[in-house]
Amino acid sequence: MKAANKNIAMDGTGCRDISGTNTAMDTAGRKNTGAKSTGKNTAMKKSGKEAVMETLAARKKIYVRYKEGAALYSMGLSKFQQMAHDAGAVYKADKLCLVNLEIFDAYFQTFRLEEGDMTWKRRR
Repeated sequence: MKAANKNIAMDGTGCRDISGTNTAMDTAGRKNTGAKSTGKNTAMKKSGKEAVMETLAARKKIYVRYKEGAALYSMGLSKFQQMAHDAGAVYKADKLCLVNLEIFDAYFQTFRLEEGDMTWKRRR
């Protein structure tokens, strides 16, 4: 077989880099990302929601940013922002916005459906 690039050798098992520069692939046959391995297992990273839940459990946060609150309540960012403002739970200092979860949770509980009720009604 002919090599597509003069630095890439083609054999029966696939391509391998013979240039010694590791530009196409590293020596293990994986794509070279340029990052060095730290030896830690990167597959054990937590999702955003798990990280927020762990943080809230560890610190017992009362105030959270919009992104943390949206992840905590499993809703979109803009919907969480809108509901936080409607609840009057937003505290703003310059560009920093924090949401009081105690106030937000009390407001959020007003949206509960009654048993057997198939239509949405806000409880007051």
